[in-house]
Formats: sequence, structure tokens, C-alpha cells
Amino acid sequence: RFDAFGRLTLREKIPCPGGPAYVSSTEDGSLVLTASYGSGEVRVYAPRENGSYGLIAEAFAGENAHSVEWTGDGRSRLL
Repeated sequence: RFDAFGRLTLREKIPCPGGPAYVSSTEDGSLVLTASYGSGEVRVYAPRENGSYGLIAEAFAGENAHSVEWTGDGRSRLL
């Protein structure tokens, strides 16, 4: 969210083991992806009923997962 001055405001902190190197979201914010360089994990988060985000999927993508991007059709790709 943005404040009245156009600055991002902290909404919540989500535990993400491995320290994400990259965070990406769908345009509508319905899903958030993280790629963790240290652990090689990719995680998917979705909003809960209370507005916070919760982990819905995770996978080992290989060593040094660097980034995850959304494609035009809503699928993701690991880079």
C-alpha cells in the first residue's frame, strides 16, 4: 500500500526461510512468489480472509534460485 506521499508502507512481515533474493506478485496481488538464492526454494503466498498472506506452495528449484517472473498468461517462470 502507498501512503499519502506515494511511499510504500509496511503491511506485514512474512517469514521466508533462505532469505528471498527476489519477490514478485501478480498484477492484482492475488499471488506473491519468492525465490531464495541460499536455499534454492520458490514459495507461493496468497491472501487469507483477514488480509494477511499465507504460504500455499513451495518447491526446491535448484541451487541459487535467483528470480521468479510472471508471464502474460499468469504462469510463472524461474530465472
